[in-house]
Amino acid sequence: MTNARNAALNSGQPLVCSVTGKPIPSATELHIDHAAPTFLELAEDFITDNGGADAFRIQPDSGAGVSYIGLEDKELERRWQDRHQEPAVLRPVLKRVNLSDLRRANRPSTTRP
Repeated sequence: MTNARNAALNSGQPLVCSVTGKPIPSATELHIDHAAPTFLELAEDFITDNGGADAFRIQPDSGAGVSYIGLEDKELERRWQDRHQEPAVLRPVLKRVNLSDLRRANRPSTTRP
């Protein structure tokens, strides 16, 4: 994700949202999003292939104020990073689009009786 963000910022090309076609006015408005397969699809497949949710233990918060979630099992974390890089198709999008429109579109539908 960081590499894709840096590449977009350093490309010399205008930043354009891949979903709306609108300009991305600044680095603070730039998010990197997963096109198909979505991040959720990648994560669900990886979790299923690696023992289910119970096999994943999140590393305790370091208290350093850094927003990073690591796995206790570093080998599993490395395999996730490798798996994530293989099929991931990343694209620049507006922050608003990533945090609202795309989340709604990728949220599992729920129906109430």
